[in-house]
Amino acid sequence: MKKSYIEKSLTKYIRFEVDEDVALKGLDNFEHLLEYIGENMDFGRDYYAGNAYVAIKKRTNEILGVQNWKTSKLRTSKNEIKSIRQCFKKIGFRKGKYLMKIPFKVTYIFEAIISLVNDISREKPIPQNLLSIAGLSYGVAFYSKYIDEYSEHLDEIKNDFNEDPLNPTLRCRAELQNDFTAISSPFMVIF
Repeated sequence: MKKSYIEKSLTKYIRFEVDEDVALKGLDNFEHLLEYIGENMDFGRDYYAGNAYVAIKKRTNEILGVQNWKTSKLRTSKNEIKSIRQCFKKIGFRKGKYLMKIPFKVTYIFEAIISLVNDISREKPIPQNLLSIAGLSYGVAFYSKYIDEYSEHLDEIKNDFNEDPLNPTLRCRAELQNDFTAISSPFMVIF
């Protein structure tokens, strides 16, 4: 997705309501990846996820060319990275439902993750708990439930975009299709 689309969008995410079984499915692989990054990148956080979030956020901002992190709309937030790790439980009258959020910067975030894994793996081998998924693409190994949920809503997303193609948020929602399926996508890179 072009950076200009993200800058013009009024929101940072596309959101889907999902059931608990979908929300809690497939968390282990990404959790192990965060652990690998966080334990090998020290940013002074007590918990490995905190170190991983900072490392991913910094690298993503570098990839996006963020110069001034205070004013840039392209600045990556911890919550954008956190949304890759987990779905958010809804409270109130929608109890038992979860909110799945896909950040529009997801390809940039995964580019950063791939870059960090490549840097770390030169000195520290991939841990045993991640070796079982070696040979799979990053999309299949770490993000498949999100891509699957997006695919289920693709007709609705395309219809919304076709009705208002000048809306920058709807354009970002539609552009995620290319981000997930393009040959050059980080989701196609083999872990």
